[in-house]
Amino acid sequence: MPKKNTGKEYENFVADLKKAVLDSEKYASHKNIEVQTRKKLLDRNGNNREFDIYWEHEIAGVVYKTVIECKDYTQSVSIEKIDSLIGKINDIPEIDKALFATTYGYQSGAKKKAKKNNIDLLIVRKPQEADWQTEEGIPYLKEIELTINFFFPLEIVETTFLLDDNWMRTNTNISVTEPFSDNGHPTKIFIEDRVENSKKSLRDIYEELAHNEIQRAGQHEIIQHFENAFIHSNKSSYKLSSYSILFNVPEKKTAISILDYNESLIGVIEYLSKDKKFAIFENKIREEDWSF
Repeated sequence: MPKKNTGKEYENFVADLKKAVLDSEKYASHKNIEVQTRKKLLDRNGNNREFDIYWEHEIAGVVYKTVIECKDYTQSVSIEKIDSLIGKINDIPEIDKALFATTYGYQSGAKKKAKKNNIDLLIVRKPQEADWQTEEGIPYLKEIELTINFFFPLEIVETTFLLDDNWMRTNTNISVTEPFSDNGHPTKIFIEDRVENSKKSLRDIYEELAHNEIQRAGQHEIIQHFENAFIHSNKSSYKLSSYSILFNVPEKKTAISILDYNESLIGVIEYLSKDKKFAIFENKIREEDWSF
């Protein structure tokens, strides 16, 4: 059997949304108000009269009492329901403000009677697809998908240098016919290119490689030849013919994050007499302007 609609679930829903509005930054003066459901008040005849929602707030030392009557209807509220609320509040003079909340709407007679008796009419409901677009049909942003790519530093496997053998024979007692590997500290080894008029540490070259070389994942090698260049270390300087750098490009990691505003939109409160609309989200309130 379908569950009987007692109205209590809707009363709690309205109370939660109204409490969220009262606790919002714009209405900070009304923070920490206790919004009560199914509150009983004594009327002038000594009878307990129950109101679906009730709260008090104080301004300049004066306490104001507000009630809301709730009807979870699938059709427009009739004038008789407004009359019933008027009868209840007339018997309790200390009530300062009365509101009526429903999910669907109000008959014309109910609207006129409520306006004449200073009762605000609300439509309080779950969100609908139409809430996500302007009156002109322009959609609001309700989902953001963030794709984040994580790129990891290059892994230098080996750096080898080939010295100019003729220069070495002429200027040193060393004959070099095979390249040798870098065993020193990359910040203490410099490559001076006299054609380009530049001098860079091996660390600088590694960093440029990381920034400029966009490679697929895996192992790669670059080779740089020189017309007139020297390799300098703390103890020596030699003419350089070329160098090669063997390096690995790690696999990138991808993370996808979805910000779904549709799921965080809890409900909507429409004030018919004031032409205002509140969108109640899990962590914020939007009044009229629903853009993100």
